[in-house]
Amino acid sequence: ILRQAIADPSCDPHLLPVGAAEAITSLAPEHLPEVIQALRTILGDPETDPWTRVYAARAMVRLDFDEYEEVIGMLTELANSSSDPDHRFVAARGLALFGPALHSDALNTVRALLADPATPLSTRCDAAGFLGGLTPDSNDEAVQILRELAADPQARADDLLKAAHNLLTISRDSDAEAATWLITAL
Repeated sequence: ILRQAIADPSCDPHLLPVGAAEAITSLAPEHLPEVIQALRTILGDPETDPWTRVYAARAMVRLDFDEYEEVIGMLTELANSSSDPDHRFVAARGLALFGPALHSDALNTVRALLADPATPLSTRCDAAGFLGGLTPDSNDEAVQILRELAADPQARADDLLKAAHNLLTISRDSDAEAATWLITAL
């Protein structure tokens, strides 16, 4: 049943395959190689939800730290690829989850996404919030980017909501400004 859960695309994409993989190894450690291969398949599949890929990466390292270099390599490759901007952003966030040593790689990807006009406005809003939250040195830069994104004539209501949420998350000094964006979004 657990093997089927790992491979079943209809399962909750964020929890069940990774949880099943961890359950298999806790109940039957001799299946670790099989589980790692299943997680590797999830991580390497460009059609899989990007967060599921990050969860698979984290599970691989948790279950077998020898997989660390491969996982970091795969996430770095995805973050620096020319693939979907949302997938690149999630990969950058995934890299940052592995610790401060990878924050600069994550920041490089985030800054590249922010500079690319082809990156959807909603992704840029989230990237700016992540930028401001990851390093205090980038907070002012992130606030300014969020202001520019909120002022963009192409900004839709959901973009303004994301910009306001991210601004409130990284800078409580901007409550009134974020409130204005929220009112505009309504």
